[in-house]
Amino acid sequence: MQKSDKITLLIIFFLVASSHGVSPVMYYGDVIWYVPTALSIIHEGNTDLDEFVDPETAGDDYKLEQVNGHWYTVYPIGVSLIALPFVALFSFLAPLMTFPLRIIKPEYSAFSVMDNADLVGMLSASFIVAISAVFIYLIARLYLSKRQSILTVFVYAYCTSVWSTASRGLWQHGPSLLLITITLYLISKAISGKHRLVVFAGIPLAFSYFVRPTNAIPIVILSIFIFIHFRRQFLLYSISAILTVVPILIYLYITYGALLPQYYQGHLFADKTSPLNALIFFGQMFSPSRGLIIYSPVLLFSLVGMYVSIRKNIKKLWYYIPACIILLHTVMLALFPHWWGGFCYGPRLFTDIVPFFLFY
Repeated sequence: MQKSDKITLLIIFFLVASSHGVSPVMYYGDVIWYVPTALSIIHEGNTDLDEFVDPETAGDDYKLEQVNGHWYTVYPIGVSLIALPFVALFSFLAPLMTFPLRIIKPEYSAFSVMDNADLVGMLSASFIVAISAVFIYLIARLYLSKRQSILTVFVYAYCTSVWSTASRGLWQHGPSLLLITITLYLISKAISGKHRLVVFAGIPLAFSYFVRPTNAIPIVILSIFIFIHFRRQFLLYSISAILTVVPILIYLYITYGALLPQYYQGHLFADKTSPLNALIFFGQMFSPSRGLIIYSPVLLFSLVGMYVSIRKNIKKLWYYIPACIILLHTVMLALFPHWWGGFCYGPRLFTDIVPFFLFY
């Protein structure tokens, strides 16, 4: 890597982290228990939320569940694990953050991470998104000039739901984007000649399932590609994935008495297909409140790029892979009863596959 590229990476990280971090919009809903879970790991060495919840009202919170007398968030543990270093950093810096906050709000006696969990979550998500933007640049540089790569990062960070969703709170989407971009970078480097790097792709890719279950689609498709294209490395790739998965499964079994918690076993999809599924597709694309094309029209160029790149590389399997993941993800959302993504802004449920759009 050239020295100028290293400087560019630092600039990208600080610009994305700072611009997303100072954006005033924050989300408070589903994301609320990720930071407390991280705090519980740091201070008590466990993931239960007993020290934070009121047992009399906890049963009314759809984001909580009680298992063996302890309260846990219903959402995947992977988000809190990825956010752990950032939450730990804010806990360490808490005394330093008290003074500037007192200037803004004199009633602050001391900065508490728990009392400001929404702010800490948003700032952590902004850092996570900034790191993913760095990997977007690294991927782009394997295919594009420096200027084109910077433009690609700009589209990624400011023209998609990466900004309006992934960094507005500690959603699953930010950590999911980080793991997916790392995976794509490792596979792209392996394709460029450094075959051994594909072995390590199993780590972020396997872990991504415990951040967001819908990552099962890229896990399966990318694994099939690796099996076909990197047959010699596939065994070690599988071992790296297994070594990542097994400790998490052991934790889940000890904690929940099952290999996967209830969130993974819920009724994610409609009972049967319906003519409405076709209408849902148009809602996904053109809904005034959720339409992907309405909120990120720049991604129309991805469809053009998809056609051009596949046509130019018709015999190269890699150029079909992102298109396949995009298609299957779109079909999956058309089968999802709550395809609009609940209380959010724009096409939240497409956030995780933005890197695959950006590939084209």
